[in-house]
Amino acid sequence: ELNQLPFEIENSGVGILDYEVVIPEEYSWITCYPATGSIESGDIQAVTLYVSVDDLPCGENSAYVEISSNDYANPLITLPLELTVSGDARIAVEPTSINFGPVIVGDSNIEFFNITNRGCETLYIMDIRTDHSDYTVPRITEIPADSTVSWIVTFEPSDYGMIYSTLTIGTFGDDGPETTEIYLAGEGVTPPDIAITPDELSTPDLYTGATHQESLTIYNNGGYVLNVLIGWGGTPEWITTSAFGESIPPGDSLVVDVTFDALGYCEDQADVLRIQSNDPDTPAIDIPLSMTVLPANHITLSTWILDWGEVGAIIKPIRSSFQTYNLGCEGYPLTVTNITSSNPDIFSVITATPFTIDPGDSCEVAVALQTGLSDGIYH
Repeated sequence: ELNQLPFEIENSGVGILDYEVVIPEEYSWITCYPATGSIESGDIQAVTLYVSVDDLPCGENSAYVEISSNDYANPLITLPLELTVSGDARIAVEPTSINFGPVIVGDSNIEFFNITNRGCETLYIMDIRTDHSDYTVPRITEIPADSTVSWIVTFEPSDYGMIYSTLTIGTFGDDGPETTEIYLAGEGVTPPDIAITPDELSTPDLYTGATHQESLTIYNNGGYVLNVLIGWGGTPEWITTSAFGESIPPGDSLVVDVTFDALGYCEDQADVLRIQSNDPDTPAIDIPLSMTVLPANHITLSTWILDWGEVGAIIKPIRSSFQTYNLGCEGYPLTVTNITSSNPDIFSVITATPFTIDPGDSCEVAVALQTGLSDGIYH
């Protein structure tokens, strides 16, 4: 509701008076027309302030506007405003419709809605109810002036499919009984139903240090979102999974890659991968895991890049090195038979081959950057 506050601006001087009505930002509930203008000498301009009281508290409210002009004696005039907000109780609800979405039959879900009394008298609620027994709302009798109450409605589907209802709030005001409606919708569905294939995972023969990947497919054959936790409670150190916590829509599936890593292992391994879900009938499934390991030596390096960076004139070869490790099993020494450089005129291998590294040991391999190089980048 807009209230009008008219006033006049008079030009009692000589020449044209240019004015502007400035409304501070905190008073967004005030607008003005015309907010700017020019007034001839001896004329009067009618100006109206429009005040929206919908969001103002009941009782006394103060504000002000400023009138700036080219009047050198009074370039800025402050016009104070005092207004009293009063009126009968007025109901407003938000939202006016609620969609609960899918809810498992036998379970329940709640949603909130706001009942606001925008008036300045107590709002008396004579009745609040729904027209379907799957939706329930608690009783409320009154809401104080200029206040909002957050209220709940519960949906507990007793059957499958879409279920609709209307929530009706009956109030009594000066104009007699009034009703306000909120439209409700929800769907009764079957619970999530998990299925996993295959029901176990195993590897072919893996040498120590080798990796192998298998896949699991998790299906949701139910009518509600399936939430899964993969590896709940921890996974064996020799596997990693491509997913941990996921949600699978009804009728959909999720592929999970499981990587087996035989690095540091010299004998067969067995354990389980636990998958937990919100399937009420099968809340946890253990997938047996087995990794067949053939003991062997296993080579790895301390770095895969030697970078000399930016160097000046090279008077003598600049040496760098890396470590070669045998992370294999006891009784399986590693013999390095040859190390070659693809660009031996630039990078020459100093360490002589062959050499042998026992399990758990390492050997330094030295490489030299040669002299006599012109400017440039070398690989």
